Amino acid sequence: MQEYNTEKLAEADINTDYIKARIRRKPYRKSSRSTLRSASTYKSVKQQKMLRALAKEFIAYKVSAAGVPYIVNAKSRTRRWLWFIAVISASAFMGYMTINVIQEYLGYPKSLIREGKIETKLTFPAVTFCSLNPILNQNIEETSVAGLLKVKRVLRNATNVQTDIEYRDKCYGDPLCQWSWFSESCTCVESPCLTEFCLMYNSTHCTCSFNFCKNKRFRTCKAGKYIPRKKRPCLCSNERIYKSMAANTDLNLYDLLYFLNDPDVRQVVELVRNASTYDLADIEEAMLPTPEDLVDYGVNFDSLVIACSFEGSRCFRENFTVLYHPKYGRCYMFNFIGESTSRMEEPLEIYNYGSSSGLQLILHVTHEQAVDLLNHEIGVRVVVHDPHDLPFVAEYGINLRPMDMSAVEVTLSTIERLGPPWGSCIGKRRYTNYEELPGPYSILGCEKACRHYYLMKKCRCTKRQFMRGSIFLESSSKTIFCNISLPEEYDCMEKVIDDIEKGKICKCPPPCKETKYNHCILQSTG
Repeated sequence: MQEYNTEKLAEADINTDYIKARIRRKPYRKSSRSTLRSASTYKSVKQQKMLRALAKEFIAYKVSAAGVPYIVNAKSRTRRWLWFIAVISASAFMGYMTINVIQEYLGYPKSLIREGKIETKLTFPAVTFCSLNPILNQNIEETSVAGLLKVKRVLRNATNVQTDIEYRDKCYGDPLCQWSWFSESCTCVESPCLTEFCLMYNSTHCTCSFNFCKNKRFRTCKAGKYIPRKKRPCLCSNERIYKSMAANTDLNLYDLLYFLNDPDVRQVVELVRNASTYDLADIEEAMLPTPEDLVDYGVNFDSLVIACSFEGSRCFRENFTVLYHPKYGRCYMFNFIGESTSRMEEPLEIYNYGSSSGLQLILHVTHEQAVDLLNHEIGVRVVVHDPHDLPFVAEYGINLRPMDMSAVEVTLSTIERLGPPWGSCIGKRRYTNYEELPGPYSILGCEKACRHYYLMKKCRCTKRQFMRGSIFLESSSKTIFCNISLPEEYDCMEKVIDDIEKGKICKCPPPCKETKYNHCILQSTG
């Protein structure tokens, strides 16, 4: 019994020592998770080394590109870096040349395939016509340009002033002077170098006609000394020492403005006097009625159209659509259907060709209806265009004279362009970044909308030529036109136009499909 207990105690002591030793070693023993993590890390590192070795082996022995194997097989690090730089440089140069070749290929001229067809049935185009005198005499007094009619009456009642023929001939004979038929006055310069008979030779002299050297009056003109006699030019100094001809104008007669009592007439005369061009192009905007006046007092259909027929059948007022144009006022469109997709409103078709087919019009335009200074021409402006699109009257129209028989022959052309990646055309899109375009997309319509948008946005004004006609009366807000005589508005307009020319704004690619009507005019005196 005693021995048994002793053995038990000895065994207990041994177990206690074992547990203590195990407890002391426990903090330094890794857990099963840590062991697994170490194993996985070792495995991933081993895999990465294997992949690197395989990649190096592949680059060194499998890649056939010149220079690439030497990046791995070179003995020194310096050589490996040199081969690496050489390969990268060659690759960059190859990519640069490839891009250049592609760009050059895309820049080659596109091939044009043209096909001509003669069809028995052809869609008739839309025809728009406007009077070149947008407001008649009887309505002009109600508009903003009523002073033009008063000026016309004053000129009719005025006594003709005879020109001093002797003074005019004297102006003709002086090479430094120029006669103005517009103002009936003589204008002279102070140096021969400013005339049309001379060209600038250097900063101080000009070469002129030899008549200047023959005339003793021009003492600053002499023949060249160091040039052979037969080829000697007449060298004139650029000094401004010659006096102008004495004016032969009666101030009381010339200043008739002070004898005009009507303020409207005086305003028009002052405006004409301040014009810098003889055709009054710089003050054209001031001579035109406002868009509101053109809408309210434009030419009526009955006063413009005497008779109308289409393919032998009479046409009536309801066969036309009114176009409100910012320059020509009320215009009238035949066979215009706009954006309608209804089968009830399709363009008319014709089966015959020649002067006896198509649209026949007899229009009434006389000189008595015209207002002087309102327009320089008398007649009508006609545009042939797509029935689905509004016309560009000012850009694509043709003028027809009164008292003439005019025949317009029309040829239809359909242009189809390739889109990306071969071209940069635009498909069926009616919206731009500026506004919604009426009818099919066109380059000119996009440019007009863009210029009008940026002028209104940056300058708070616009120009009449950037506005497009409309078949609906828009908001009654008054349109503000830019005045080029004001420096701030002129500079603003120039900045916008400069941005357009540099391509910063108003990028308008061509449409992928375009319909054009080419015309030929035949006229005979009636």
